[in-house]
Amino acid sequence: MGEVTLDPRNLTRAHSDSGFSSQSSFSDNDTGSSRADLVIRDGAHQHQHQHHGVDTNNATDSLGEDGGQCGMVVNGFVNVCITTIEKKYNLRSTDTGLIAGAYDMASVLCCVPVSYLGSRPGSSKPRWLGCGILIMGLGSFVFTLPHFISPPYNPSSTTFGSLLLCLREGTRDSQCTVLVENWLSSFRHIFVLGQFLHGVGASPLYTLGVTYLDESVEVKMSSMYLGIFYAMAVVGPAAGYVLGGQFLKVYIDSPNIHPDTFGVEAVSDLWLGAWWIGFLLSGTLSVLISWPIMAFPAQLPGAKAIKATRISEAHTTTTTTPSSSTPSTSAGGGGGGFGRLRDLPQAVRVLAINPTFLALSLAGATEGILLAGFATFTPKFLENQFSMPASLAALIVGFVAVPAGGGGTMIGGWIIKRLHLTCSGILKMCIIFSMVCLLACFTFVISCPNTHFAGVNVDYVNRSTMSTVLPNLTSPCNAECVCTDLPYDPVCGTNNVMYFSPCHAGCGGMVRVYLPYQQHSDVYQTAIVRLPWVYNG
Repeated sequence: MGEVTLDPRNLTRAHSDSGFSSQSSFSDNDTGSSRADLVIRDGAHQHQHQHHGVDTNNATDSLGEDGGQCGMVVNGFVNVCITTIEKKYNLRSTDTGLIAGAYDMASVLCCVPVSYLGSRPGSSKPRWLGCGILIMGLGSFVFTLPHFISPPYNPSSTTFGSLLLCLREGTRDSQCTVLVENWLSSFRHIFVLGQFLHGVGASPLYTLGVTYLDESVEVKMSSMYLGIFYAMAVVGPAAGYVLGGQFLKVYIDSPNIHPDTFGVEAVSDLWLGAWWIGFLLSGTLSVLISWPIMAFPAQLPGAKAIKATRISEAHTTTTTTPSSSTPSTSAGGGGGGFGRLRDLPQAVRVLAINPTFLALSLAGATEGILLAGFATFTPKFLENQFSMPASLAALIVGFVAVPAGGGGTMIGGWIIKRLHLTCSGILKMCIIFSMVCLLACFTFVISCPNTHFAGVNVDYVNRSTMSTVLPNLTSPCNAECVCTDLPYDPVCGTNNVMYFSPCHAGCGGMVRVYLPYQQHSDVYQTAIVRLPWVYNG
């Protein structure tokens, strides 16, 4: 068959000659036009949907980077370097505890007003988030300030390490007067200020940031986007532990002063690592991340339409807002009448009578207490229980936290999306996983046998188990050493007995060797080993 070509002009002429009215022709043209408009509108809607997806992905990436950077510095770098700061600036445990707690104090003071003001109609959440990141970067730079304005570290042979040895009465006091520079502890105020700024800057992230993402995506995709965001935030502390441990392998005053000048190495007790590098890195990242976040619109394209189609699953109350007679939990999220600062007490009261909100808040608080304790003391526990350096302990904690925290958050978001769970289903899933975690906590009752501790659970002389309740760290080998005020700095002998400090073991000197060194003591023959320093016991 030959090919047939249809000319629209011939079709129009034939239609006209067939006796049909011109109105029918116009009707057909209108139908074609309607179909064309429909195709155009469908294409525009598809393009808008794709554009909305790209914007949502970019927002998730930016906020995830912010969360990861925040966790890296606050829960990573600070916890890793806290012991180094103690040694360099002669700080007590109460001082470092105040430094770590300054972040929480700032969060308590700023979280409620920032989240309330940032959620008001007409307020731009990205601008609040960007300004918070800038403040957090400023806090990191302030935190490093003591390193650049304090004198260099001087790990000479007559510093803290020698003060732990067996010295005659009067000798230790004279050395302490010369060596200990008490004025260095004044830098704790700068550390507190830097950590406080960290808390101020991070306060919008987990309130306004989560809200910004949640209101910009459909309900079925919300869990996935929030899972990605929280996963990146969990990976941040793990990265902080890993990077912080590596930074501690760099000498504290590098590159200006080389550690060979003082003859110290990374495994020495006198070594202090470059704790400040991580904070310079985090401050720079904060400045770079803040500007793209502030460039996002107050609402992503399509957010209004998504919000209009949502069905509220909130706990129903009959409380009315100050400027509206509608219930506070009406469809659309409620609380729209709380637009002024003076309405804040009323908004708090509405939340206070919401049992679901109170239960979730209590659960989050208890989880935060647990995680804060683990983040701070797990590396120290590994150091003492398994005799490993601080850098290795931080590395292990980081490698465990990455798959556990980040992977768990991602898998949880995937399960919610896969099973199409509602709020009730999500709460049930959280209860099930919490019960699994509770069962896993019983592994903490598994412990190693107690180490033989001279003067605590074994006797100094005959190494038999002590029957007395109170420990006695005084023995003939350290009676003249004046070890009363020395801090806990344990050493271990080749007899598998641990001593409170080199002074309590009766050590009078240190030898730079990598093999156990034996020397006769007044009490027994032993070697006190802490490589590469071996204390002559």
